[in-house]
Amino acid sequence: SGIEAAKSVVKVISIPPTNTDEIEKEINLIFSPLEVEAGISYIQFEQAIRQVMDYYMSLVKNEQGIELAIERLDLIEKYQNKIQARNMHDLMRTQEARFLLKQCQLTAMAVKERRESGRSTSRRSDFPNLNPEYNGKCLALWEESGQHKLAFIPAP
Repeated sequence: SGIEAAKSVVKVISIPPTNTDEIEKEINLIFSPLEVEAGISYIQFEQAIRQVMDYYMSLVKNEQGIELAIERLDLIEKYQNKIQARNMHDLMRTQEARFLLKQCQLTAMAVKERRESGRSTSRRSDFPNLNPEYNGKCLALWEESGQHKLAFIPAP
């Protein structure tokens, strides 16, 4: 991966301007768990996420359960600035826990939007069959101005 990264860097003609305020904000966010005096561990944070995903987003799910999962994950998100890191290893795991939460939130959004069963291992009891509307389409998810967005786009 290092060799491929180096190949890409060689192709860069000019470096885009950097927003130092944004960089400073990101650095503070990354290192803030080291300054939390009395908080929760990344293990407790991840356990809460896993409990929600296991209960509401297991193999067979439905709209009501998915909506509850999204609500619960949004509630858990409010605790992410309470994660405490005692050392650099904990700090790394804290970042992984934050990314785990984001991935689970996006997964729940995607599963809610795709109202069908049968294209993968995901099953919905409220939509037990394939939906031909989704033929030849992929579900794209992205973040724009702090908001999660999604759309069905033609499959490559």
